[in-house]
Amino acid sequence: MASPLKTYLDPTGFPMVEVPGTNFAMSWLPVTKIQFEHFLCDTNLFNDSWYQDILENYTPRVSPNAIRLGDYWNLFMTGILPSEAVRFGNWMGRDYRLPTVQEWNKAILALAGYPAHPDHVDAALNAKDENAKRTINERALLICRNLDEITASEVNQLVSTEGRRLCDQMLMRLGVVEYVYEDNQWNSFAGWGQPNRKFFGGTSNPIRDAKPIQLVNRTEGMRMNHFGFRLIRRLR
Repeated sequence: MASPLKTYLDPTGFPMVEVPGTNFAMSWLPVTKIQFEHFLCDTNLFNDSWYQDILENYTPRVSPNAIRLGDYWNLFMTGILPSEAVRFGNWMGRDYRLPTVQEWNKAILALAGYPAHPDHVDAALNAKDENAKRTINERALLICRNLDEITASEVNQLVSTEGRRLCDQMLMRLGVVEYVYEDNQWNSFAGWGQPNRKFFGGTSNPIRDAKPIQLVNRTEGMRMNHFGFRLIRRLR
């Protein structure tokens, strides 16, 4: 089948997907360290010791060429605070931000309506920028391909659903817990997502259980190795 998805590239060359029935596109994957390193180099908002602390105490770095079933989640930028994720979104552009609880829930339910299929990955890999000139970042291409192959073997963790879905190819399940805004005021945060239980167990199925994870400190969060984020982009 030909995938019906409309895809875009973000400023780092990683793919985004227009979520059917909404006015926004969503990152194909949680934000990776590779993307965040573009931000670090471009802004100097955080110094080398800050990043080294993240890598040593929360989430080690792994090469896209070397990811395995037991460490692929180390590709993603975790161990950061919500405010740091917000700064990354601001750097990406005016229309980029964290999703709200409602938007994240709407996205996973919409994307769960499509069975997983290689054509969806192909659509992501063939994303273009708005001028239809720039193509996908080579490391993004490698990551998307490898992750789809690796995580397909974990379908047994996706209980109470009809097998693997498009949202699973995008690692809204089997990825990380993702920061979301609690509401449209954008001043407090929650978490949503279902990590691979080999990485972090005990979280709920976000398709079946329509409640995000409430943070102890809802306005500031705390550093946790299984908390990362993805962005949405408003479509005009």
